[in-house]
Amino acid sequence: MSNDDDFQDMLNNLDIVVESMEEGHTIITPRVDHESRGKTLLELQKELLDPDARQHALYRLYLNPTFRKLIAGFAIVSFIHILLLIFATTLSTPGRNVFTLFLLIIYLWVSETFPLPVTALMAGVALVLLGEDRDLAFASYAADSVS
Repeated sequence: MSNDDDFQDMLNNLDIVVESMEEGHTIITPRVDHESRGKTLLELQKELLDPDARQHALYRLYLNPTFRKLIAGFAIVSFIHILLLIFATTLSTPGRNVFTLFLLIIYLWVSETFPLPVTALMAGVALVLLGEDRDLAFASYAADSVS
C-alpha cells in the first residue's frame, strides 16, 4: 500500500472529538462514510411515493413565504376576476383578462414576491400568451430614443 492509501485509511477510521470548555464533556462523533450516504434511485423513488414524505414536503412548501404570497395573490385576483365577470358586463373577455393580469402584476410588484425586473417582464410575456401582438406587448419597454 502506498502512503496515500494509508493516509486515506487513517482518515476514514478517524473519529472526530469535540470537547467543551467544561471538564467531563467529551462527544465522540464517528466519521461519516460519504459513499454509503448516497441514496440509490430506488430509495429516492420510495421516498417520493411515500405519502408521509409527500405530506411533509407540501407542508414545507406551505411554510415558504414566496409560495404563500403567490397563493394569496392568486386568491385575491381570482376573486376580483369573478366580480368582473358578474358586474362588468360591458367589458369584453380579453379586456377582463388583461385587467386581471395587470392586477396580478401590481400585486406581485407590491408584495415583492419576485424581483421587480422579473415581474415587469412577466407582464409582457403574459400579454403575448393572452394573444396580443408581440410588438404591441413589448412596445412600452423601449423608450423613443432607443427605437
